[in-house]
Amino acid sequence: MLIVKRLTDTEPTEAVVTWMVVMMTPMTLVAALPFWVWPTPEQWGVMAAIGLCGTIGHIAITRGFAAGEASLVMSFDYLRMPFAAAIGWIAFAEVPTLWTFLGAAVIAGSAAYIAHREATLARAAARKPGPD
Repeated sequence: MLIVKRLTDTEPTEAVVTWMVVMMTPMTLVAALPFWVWPTPEQWGVMAAIGLCGTIGHIAITRGFAAGEASLVMSFDYLRMPFAAAIGWIAFAEVPTLWTFLGAAVIAGSAAYIAHREATLARAAARKPGPD
């Protein structure tokens, strides 16, 4: 994500997302080949919908990196966990365990603490008088 943040300083969002896909496709293909089974027409439709949603998500987070601080953008990235848990519950009847909630609380608490600490340090640096 830090590389994506750096790239958004010089490259348009669409180029960053396109190159990410171009680079990730061969890597994931290598891992998928031993297990490959040709999808049914219905599965192709589901995969196209997943690809569309994934592309929209990548564009959104890349534009977020271009517009704001990485620490702020990444705090929204943590919303993937509750969404994944909700989708697992609704679509696959996977009931989240206590460990899921505990892990989510640790991650969210850590992110909140870091965001608070960074904001406090930024305010302190802004108040610090410069050299005369």
